[in-house]
Amino acid sequence: MELFNYQNDYGKIGLRFGNLFKKLSLKVFVFSLLLLVQQSNAQVITSNIQSVHDGFFYSFWNDATSGTASMTLGAGGHYSTAWSGVGNFTAGKGWATGKEDRVVHFSGSFDGGGNGFLALYGWTKDSLVEYYVVENHGDWTPPGGVSKGTFTSDDGTYNIYETTRTNQPSIIGTATFQQYWSVRTTKRSSGTVTFANHVAAWKSKGMKLGKIWDYQIIETEGYHSNGSSDITVSEGPIMSGRQMDDPTKRDTIRSIGAYFTPATKAKKAQDAEGFIQRWTLLEPINKPNRGNSGFTDSYLRKAFDTLYFQNQFTILPKDGEKVKVADKELTWHALDSKNYNVKLFRFAYGLNKQVYGVLFWAVTVVNCPREMKNVRMAVGSNSASMWWLNGKEALLLSGDRRMVADDCVSSRLTLNKGRNIIRGAVINGPGMSDFCVRFLDEKGEPIKDLTISCE
Repeated sequence: MELFNYQNDYGKIGLRFGNLFKKLSLKVFVFSLLLLVQQSNAQVITSNIQSVHDGFFYSFWNDATSGTASMTLGAGGHYSTAWSGVGNFTAGKGWATGKEDRVVHFSGSFDGGGNGFLALYGWTKDSLVEYYVVENHGDWTPPGGVSKGTFTSDDGTYNIYETTRTNQPSIIGTATFQQYWSVRTTKRSSGTVTFANHVAAWKSKGMKLGKIWDYQIIETEGYHSNGSSDITVSEGPIMSGRQMDDPTKRDTIRSIGAYFTPATKAKKAQDAEGFIQRWTLLEPINKPNRGNSGFTDSYLRKAFDTLYFQNQFTILPKDGEKVKVADKELTWHALDSKNYNVKLFRFAYGLNKQVYGVLFWAVTVVNCPREMKNVRMAVGSNSASMWWLNGKEALLLSGDRRMVADDCVSSRLTLNKGRNIIRGAVINGPGMSDFCVRFLDEKGEPIKDLTISCE
């Protein structure tokens, strides 16, 4: 479209431009600026990688046998892909750790060409399983073969398939493993996947997922084809306010006994999956927050760097020790959690303390039988949290989040032989509060030969 009639009368042209610009609405101008910002933040991926972008885990893999494929990372859960003559590639955004009850929203456009599909995709270990919930596909309907049955979910019908992959690439290298498939009979590029329904349907056919969840994404996959996609991913359900547990309806006697036992002087082993259950917890600090959406990195660093009590970042507290926070005296409690996760809400409620709009501090000592290099701290928390190992920051979990095991993992760390001190801070507005922590080795497997103490 020709906007200007270019003449030698430059003054006339400038006047036309000035008049046109003045006629632009403020909304259009602001939208244009936002679009430019989004484009400037976009990253184009063409090499195999798994990482985090703008709060979402992403994965890109290409077998590089032929053709080209790329992934463009947009804001939040948005991404787009394009591929041409590719051998096999996958790309998508989602979460570093899957879960069986996740509700996933996705929206956008998808062109699978001759052989491509759009799916909720992920892996489990112990047992090793690769799973797909296919929402859209190209001319070929995956995975081929005979359906094991059908079921309905999210206003659609799905066919169930199970296939065996023998000596094929996997998240642990070349291996033999099962693939579980739910393939929607009416294709769509926007909607909701209630994953728990698929897990239940597979289980009814004897198809059980593994115990350890690896990544879970809305992926675009292409196989010897051309195509493109433009997808935005989010986790649901979306509610006007976070659903809160009301323990008073079930627990009229306030006690922590159902969730904790007093820690003893004897060192404690980890649980069977390597989670740390012994912690010294400080009674909650009042930290009003109307919601959790404002838990950005900058907000959290300011909140966690604030000095609430003396020796906050060096104290190794004893059971029953007290600290002064503002005008209140708070007590440390040395406890063993009965679960793999430490239920801070139940800790506060059982002690008749404030449960919403609070900040918790937790400290523990990890005793290591030898020096362990290249380990990673793996944490899940509800809501945001920060964690330190031996006085150095190891991990920050920002945003409004639910507690999921191994939700975030640190960069490579070293556990010293002997005593190592973990310090954590968990903040929450409305809703439940809890966390879980363990260490993973270089292969991503839980380290299980540590002992835990309070001193």
